[in-house]
Amino acid sequence: MQSTGSPENEKRWTVGTLSYTKAGLIVLCFWMLWGDFATSLQERSVPKVVQLLFIRFHASNTLYVVFTTVLPALITLFVSPVISYNSDRHRGRWGRRIPFILFPVPLIVAAIIGMAFGPTLGIHLHHFLGSHSPGLDTSTLLLLGLFWVLYAFGGTVIGSVFGGLVNDVVPPEVLGKFFAMWRIIGLAAAIDFFWYLMGMAQARYFEIFLGLALLYGIGYSLMCFKVKEGNYPPPPEKAAKGEKGIVAFVDKTVIGIKTYFRECFMKPYYLAYFAAGITMGLMVSPVNWFDIPSANSFHLSMAGYGGCMVVTYSVSMVMAYPLGMLVDRFHPLPLTIIGVGIYGTCVFLGGLFIKDASTLAVFYVMHGIAAGIINTVSASNAQRILPRARFAELGSANGILGCICSIIFSFSIGFLLDHVVHNNYLYCYYLAAILCVVSLSLYAFVYRKFLALGGPKNYIAP
Repeated sequence: MQSTGSPENEKRWTVGTLSYTKAGLIVLCFWMLWGDFATSLQERSVPKVVQLLFIRFHASNTLYVVFTTVLPALITLFVSPVISYNSDRHRGRWGRRIPFILFPVPLIVAAIIGMAFGPTLGIHLHHFLGSHSPGLDTSTLLLLGLFWVLYAFGGTVIGSVFGGLVNDVVPPEVLGKFFAMWRIIGLAAAIDFFWYLMGMAQARYFEIFLGLALLYGIGYSLMCFKVKEGNYPPPPEKAAKGEKGIVAFVDKTVIGIKTYFRECFMKPYYLAYFAAGITMGLMVSPVNWFDIPSANSFHLSMAGYGGCMVVTYSVSMVMAYPLGMLVDRFHPLPLTIIGVGIYGTCVFLGGLFIKDASTLAVFYVMHGIAAGIINTVSASNAQRILPRARFAELGSANGILGCICSIIFSFSIGFLLDHVVHNNYLYCYYLAAILCVVSLSLYAFVYRKFLALGGPKNYIAP
């Protein structure tokens, strides 16, 4: 068992073959949170700057969701199962998660740099195509979309296994507090962006993209080199002994597909858990997807919008650690149900009472704080509910179903806003309230099954 080498009578936290003293746990959290800061800064900044560029080059709501939601969801649909299945079964000197997390980092960095040059390259592409050019705006949007897809591919690979890394290296007794600190760091990064950079994002997008690429490339790579995984039991056999070449490959593929679907999609309890979480994710999506167009429609300036985000993240940051303590004391599942109820109330009232820039700002902040509560208390649900040995695999199954729902939902809401309600973004709030009711119903079913399987103290994942 790995340890820090401190005195034997010192309190230790264990997970798998890893054992931490207090000092070792602090070191682990430092490097994990350092990586989180670099990741959160680019994840919260890049999409907003890209959204501004899409608006600048006159993308429709439908085109926007196709590039930023549908295509990434399709990538997740096909990539995540492969990555997660192989990660659960990979054994190497770097562990079973770190190799899959580290190799996409250069791709993400290159994609962010590509987006920085996107408008300039769009001009060159437009001139190069001449009379065959679809237009300057379309040429630029196509290039931005291409780099965004590469960015999404790298993020999908990392996202497919990162939860598994947390599950493998962070002791379960401190998951609530860990995710609370994780969220605090992420919110601090977001506040930095919206306080200092959001107001200049349209004019200084090039410098912002390059800075984010540099910080992310260095920060996340450091985390990968500093965090160490433990030892794992041997993976199940994938092919009969003696088989080689194409026979072994086909055998492994068939066995892998059968195993994946049997383990991931044949248990109603897990399917209900997936559906509850997916609905919860879709619940907050309409307001988040179209927050900047909504601000523009109500004449809320980008400086005012950035101020709303700073207030939202500041309040959420103050609340995060106390919420994490509550999660460790009770359980994330009942607290998630409470959080979803709070969120549904906020967005329903928002749909009723938003009339101008001021009321939009108030309810947008309320939406953000309520969503922050959900994000904090639900962060460790998967670690507390899914079995450790098949964690990434089941997580990817959740991702597959989520992607299918996201594709259908994003197309639908884009069409609704473009052709039915004609950019009336208040409908985003009403849709969120409806999905809240669905999510609450699903979580109530999951919670009853969870209690039947032992509850917070004696739960055994089926």
